[in-house]
Amino acid sequence: MYEEGLAKIDETGAFLNPYSRFSRDISVAVLSMACTDAARVLDATAATGIRGIRYFKELGFRDITFLDINKECSESIKRNTESNMVSGDGIKVYNLSIQEFANTSKDRFDVIDLDPFGGPVPDIADLMRLVRDGGLFMVSATDTAVLCGAQPNACIRNYGSLPLHDELCHESSIRILIGYVARVAAQYNFGIEPIYSVVHMHFVRVILRLRKGASNADRSLKEMGFAYHCKRCGWISYSKGLFPTLDNCDICGKSVNKGGIMWMGRMYDKEVKEYVYDYFKRMEYEGLNAVAMIRSELDEFPFYYNIPTLTRIMHMAAVSPYDVICRLNDSGFKASMTHMERESIRSDAGINDVKRCIETAMGRVRD
Repeated sequence: MYEEGLAKIDETGAFLNPYSRFSRDISVAVLSMACTDAARVLDATAATGIRGIRYFKELGFRDITFLDINKECSESIKRNTESNMVSGDGIKVYNLSIQEFANTSKDRFDVIDLDPFGGPVPDIADLMRLVRDGGLFMVSATDTAVLCGAQPNACIRNYGSLPLHDELCHESSIRILIGYVARVAAQYNFGIEPIYSVVHMHFVRVILRLRKGASNADRSLKEMGFAYHCKRCGWISYSKGLFPTLDNCDICGKSVNKGGIMWMGRMYDKEVKEYVYDYFKRMEYEGLNAVAMIRSELDEFPFYYNIPTLTRIMHMAAVSPYDVICRLNDSGFKASMTHMERESIRSDAGINDVKRCIETAMGRVRD
C-alpha cells in the first residue's frame, strides 16, 4: 500500500511512480488556489487514480472523471476510489482512450490533467475539445530525451521544434512544450497563460490557463520564437517570430546553436509562485527548497547563464554563482538562481557584464 497526501493506493494492476510526487504536490497546491471545489476535473491518464483521489480528499473536489485506456488500470481506479471513499454522482470511471472519450463526451471541464507515460503530443488536440473557457490545462512530459535534444529528429517530428542539446536544454524543453500546446490551442481559438512550470528529475510539467477567443490565440502566437546560444563565448539571445533571425553570435561572430520554434513569453504567474511556496511550507511537503527557488526565480527574460561553462570558456577556476549574483545586483542588474540547471543564473545583464562580474568575484579585476 502506497500512501501520499491523504490517499492510500493499491498499486496492483497499474503503474504508480513515487518520484512524481513532487509533480502531484505542485498540482494540489496550484488547484487549491486556482479553482473552487465546484470545478469539474478530468484525470485523463489516471492509472491508479492517485491524482483525482488527492483532489477529492485534500481539496474537496466532487466532480472528477477518471479516464484510462487500460482495463487493469480502470479496475485499479475503481478499487482505489472505493477504498478511499471517493464516491458520489460526480465520480466517474471510464475505460476508454482519450480519443474515444473526446469523440463521445458532451462534458466540458474546468481542469484537465494529462500525465501520460511518455510524450503528451498524441492527446493534446483531443483534450482541447473538452476544456472550458478559462479552464486549466495541466500537462506533463517524460520524453525528456526528446525535448532536451538527445533525439532531435524525434523532437522535430513530435513537437515541430528543433531542441537545444546543451546546458540550456531544460528550459528549452519547457518552452518547446508550452509552445506546442499554444499552437494546438490556437487551432481551437484558445490563447494560453502559463501560471506554473517546473522541470524536475525525469519530467517537465506546465500548468496553463486557456482563454477563448481568436484575439487571445493570436496574442499567444506572438510569443513564439527562437533561442540562440554561442558555445564559443557563452552569449545567449532570443527572437520572437515564426522564423529565426540570427545565424552568428553578436559578440564573437561565430555560428550559434539555434532552437525553436518555442514559447518565449513568461512561464509563471507571480501570485501562484508565492502561493505554491506558502502551501508547501504549510503542508510540510518535501521539495520546499525547489519551490522556494522557483518563487525567487526571475521570469522577465528567457534563459540563463551556466557559470561553470563560462568559467571554463574563460579558463578560470570555479566561482560561486551566488557571488556572481551579488556582483550583478551591486552593478544595477537583476539576477537570480534558477531551478532548471544547477549553478546557473538568470540576469538581464549581457554576457560581457556577467564575465566581468565573474572576474571581479575571482579577484582578477578591481571593483
